[in-house]
Amino acid sequence: MSLSETAQFAVERAAERAIVKLWAALDSKDYEGVATSFADDGVWHRQGKQLAGPAGVRAAMAERPKSARTRHVISNALVDAVDDNNAAMQFYLTVYQHTAEPADAPPPAPMNVPLTVALSKALLRKGASGWKIRELKSADTFRRK
Repeated sequence: MSLSETAQFAVERAAERAIVKLWAALDSKDYEGVATSFADDGVWHRQGKQLAGPAGVRAAMAERPKSARTRHVISNALVDAVDDNNAAMQFYLTVYQHTAEPADAPPPAPMNVPLTVALSKALLRKGASGWKIRELKSADTFRRK
């Protein structure tokens, strides 16, 4: 099935927006927003674990340190529309992290070099409640020592 240029653009933009919303939710500590970014059968390969669906993501987010501050920067995004309801995406993910003490210390946090630059790959699907992540995995290409 061949998509029109307009349909292809719409699918690619919606998929990219779903990924951006995931990282924005994580950085703002909206962990419910992180969980609902994933399809019911979605899998997030994160820190050596496979988080299955929104419930698995919620459980992992409950363990996240309250004092952690992060910013995830997406670049070099390539999105391919598979069809009207599926997309594949590849992007670089640069992660800045600081653990603040106390947890409610006001910004700005001290800045260091990024924690990591990873190559990330995602599969996304459009469902009744919008675009959701079916699979997300990242592999570090650079890591701070």
